[in-house]
Amino acid sequence: MRMHTATLNLTLSRAGSDLRSANWYVSLPQWLVKFGTSIFSAFVAYKLLKLAEKLSSDVLKLTELARLFSNTDSDDLDLVDPTGEMTAFFVSMLNNVKELHQKCVKVLEIAKRHNNERLTNVSKQLVAVCVEYHESVAALSWAILEHDASLSERTSSHVANTTEEVGLMLDRIASGQ
Repeated sequence: MRMHTATLNLTLSRAGSDLRSANWYVSLPQWLVKFGTSIFSAFVAYKLLKLAEKLSSDVLKLTELARLFSNTDSDDLDLVDPTGEMTAFFVSMLNNVKELHQKCVKVLEIAKRHNNERLTNVSKQLVAVCVEYHESVAALSWAILEHDASLSERTSSHVANTTEEVGLMLDRIASGQ
């Protein structure tokens, strides 16, 4: 489990860094594109394309980690996020990618308005990658939460995982216990 936790922490750290970098670059083009200078818009398009590629790579890594936690037998691993720190980090990542998506949509609108085909295409790609990124972070977060939930102690007698447990639980509820 230690190896998977180290991989998870490293991947999340890199993904968070890439997301912050993308947010910074996406803030720049709004005033650069307004100038209409082809050199600046070509530079911005290049940077946005590289960021889209980087974030796309992160999507693959996050998806693979989510698949790992979803397909691994819970008995083989310990709790991944016992303190909830990772969950808070996921919420932060989801908020950052939503903000990035909104900025990318604005860049796309400006690029379309100025008939900048290259920047329009790159912005469309980055908008799509933002959606995939959001989905992969949410999937990883749920996979870890589901994994940890299966290992956590029950705090109520009204929790069931199997058909038999559901039947027993309903019997207890019906009898007033």
